[in-house]
Amino acid sequence: MFVRLFLVLLSVAALTRAAAVRGDSQSTESVCDGYSSPVCTREYVPVCGSDGVTYGNICTFCAEKRQNQPDIYIVKPGEC
Repeated sequence: MFVRLFLVLLSVAALTRAAAVRGDSQSTESVCDGYSSPVCTREYVPVCGSDGVTYGNICTFCAEKRQNQPDIYIVKPGEC
């Protein structure tokens, strides 16, 4: 179970990095497709949003994108 979770997170990080490098908001949309629930876990795997905010994980980034800022995208994995 842990290995699968790790591989999923690694894949999401790779997609996020690719989106940030290309500046492609469509790729960020694809990453957020898997996070439709308004409830996110509290795991800390930070991502830096184009709004200069460090989000605790991709789920919290996607929740903010859905609710308040549809034009933001992930700049890089990790803190801003």
